Amino acid sequence: MPDAIDNQREWEDPSLASWYGTFDHLFAPERTILETLGPRLAEMSMLDIGVGAGRTSLHFAGLVRRYDAIDYSTAMIAECRRRLPDVGSFHVADARDLSLFADATFDFVLFSFNGIDNLGFDDRDRALREISRVLRGGGVFAFSTHNLAFLERIWPPSRGVVGKWLDNRRRRRLLPAGRGVLTHHVRGATLPQAYIRHDLQRDALVALGARDIRLLSTWDGSFIAEDRLVSEPWLNYLCDF
Repeated sequence: MPDAIDNQREWEDPSLASWYGTFDHLFAPERTILETLGPRLAEMSMLDIGVGAGRTSLHFAGLVRRYDAIDYSTAMIAECRRRLPDVGSFHVADARDLSLFADATFDFVLFSFNGIDNLGFDDRDRALREISRVLRGGGVFAFSTHNLAFLERIWPPSRGVVGKWLDNRRRRRLLPAGRGVLTHHVRGATLPQAYIRHDLQRDALVALGARDIRLLSTWDGSFIAEDRLVSEPWLNYLCDF
């Protein structure tokens, strides 16, 4: 059976939301996405899923025609509203149920910072179907997810370091299956996180109608070929639908 994840309660911690509220930068792949979309952003309606404390809002909200952001954590959305009082489109909502929005509402959907990995695999598939539904034809979906191939490569030499933040007792069951759940420890919070192999993620995107799937490097934001993925801690996707 696919692994389930239930960590919403952990994300409701106001102190965790406050800490995330100190983040204000884009990661390298996100900068590339912003630069790639460029002038197109001014004509785009954007949905920012798993917005957290508004890190990405600082950079995208002022560039797009319409900006909506959601998170299933009320604490995170409260932090967004405190931090960005002039951005009035923050909603408490769940990526698995985007019924707040009609079909074909958005030109661009972003699910950053491995937010999708807070969902178990059945729920992940539900969220991807909902994202496909609210995207217009010709729309763009960008997201990141933990890279199982990278974890497998670094495990032996980095076991001690990884063990500080990652519960690795389920490694043997996770790696051969190509996907599974490992536990991260972040500022006292215990956060189960999904890991997936690229070929499985790519096939799921194609099944939903992705026409062009590009990969970006976590390290410098450059577009990369699949044979470089073993060196990437995250899989960063930019998909045309």
